[in-house]
Amino acid sequence: MRTDEVGSALNDEVRRWAEQVRAHVSRTGAAGLRRESDGAVVNAADGTSVAVVRSWLYHDVHLTGNAPETTTADERVLGRLVAAVDGSYPSTGWHPIGPPQGGNRQIRRHGVRLLVPVSSATPGPEPGTLTVALPRSQRAPLVGWFGVVSAWGAPARLENRIYLHLADVGDGCAEVLEALDALREVRWRAKFCTSTGAGDRPDNVVIYLAAARRADVLAALMRARPALADPVPGFAFRCGTGIASAHGALAGGEHSFGVEVAHLFATFLVEAGREGRPVRAERLVEQLRPHVLEEPA
Repeated sequence: MRTDEVGSALNDEVRRWAEQVRAHVSRTGAAGLRRESDGAVVNAADGTSVAVVRSWLYHDVHLTGNAPETTTADERVLGRLVAAVDGSYPSTGWHPIGPPQGGNRQIRRHGVRLLVPVSSATPGPEPGTLTVALPRSQRAPLVGWFGVVSAWGAPARLENRIYLHLADVGDGCAEVLEALDALREVRWRAKFCTSTGAGDRPDNVVIYLAAARRADVLAALMRARPALADPVPGFAFRCGTGIASAHGALAGGEHSFGVEVAHLFATFLVEAGREGRPVRAERLVEQLRPHVLEEPA
């Protein structure tokens, strides 16, 4: 596909987002905004209106109305993830706190303190720092999620993300991890939804990576062909059945891309409501494009 064709396809995706937003939230009265799924109404002049509309759009468009009703862990899914991940990864930039105590020592980085075995820490690349071997898996980095870091470590910058909708997280997690681990020296972080009912969530696996590695990781996942299902997240660039990506300025970092896009759309809708302007899809696309189509500097 030529560069101009890629750009056109991405623009079409953003236009689809805008059309979904207009389908799920409509204008009512002079300055009202109405949620189509349940008829709830908020006045654009209300100080909480942006937060309310953002919540509507995140649930109804990004999660396609399919968020699990509970964060209670599915023990079968959790057990299979624990079995699929072993080993450690090198984490750099830690600083020692005082002398070792017994077989352990305290370390700190960016305000975080850990107590680790002395044997897990070696001199780091920068003077006075340590490189520490940390477990690749985290049972609950966020409520309802299981975290994994590549054997090569986490990316220096989290610039892009890939979404998978596994038909069954417990059945498909090992295939996904095997495909990712086969990419030698590619750094990534991933989180797997462990909540009961996670199979319904369109983003039940999220992989964070550097922009330069997106094509490699997408190709590896498509070769692995884990059992995927539709829909994909509403605010994402669809790559195929059950697989989508997010990039551009908003895709960097660890915040929720879906929440950030929903917030922008909500802001645009509320501003239009307050000013009495009609909500047009093309205007929404124009306002959103710089945030999701341009890579961060």
